[in-house]
Amino acid sequence: MFEDDLELVEYFGLSAELTENSNVNTVISNVQYEDYRVSIHICPPVERDDVKYFMIYNVYWPRGEDIYAMKCARISLFEPKYIECIDSTIPNWVLNKDEKKTILKEISRIWRRILYQYEFVLYGFDNKIVKLQGLPMPNYMLLPE
Repeated sequence: MFEDDLELVEYFGLSAELTENSNVNTVISNVQYEDYRVSIHICPPVERDDVKYFMIYNVYWPRGEDIYAMKCARISLFEPKYIECIDSTIPNWVLNKDEKKTILKEISRIWRRILYQYEFVLYGFDNKIVKLQGLPMPNYMLLPE
């Protein structure tokens, strides 16, 4: 097992409860809209098989800049549901209707990449094989507000 970088754990608001590890936190996309910026990540739980999700932060992380997220949404890969934790340094984010409509366009554009990277980083971390390719994207407009 790789040891967690505690500074990165705090910076990204990673959750011990969900068994997130800084060594598998991967940026999938940074997107800037007129009103806000988002960064889409995957950080698969390394010791739990009961939850699989991606993360959306309310910031755009350009290389080399220290910008801190104010909120983070962890969203299930299988259904329109938030994955919550109580030990993150970054508060849970519940997307409003406008945020969902805008951000989910990007999610649908990169859906296959999210699934591929999820499989890839888990395998690279501890040779865990997870098969997600071909998983249909849920209707995330049904996420609770």
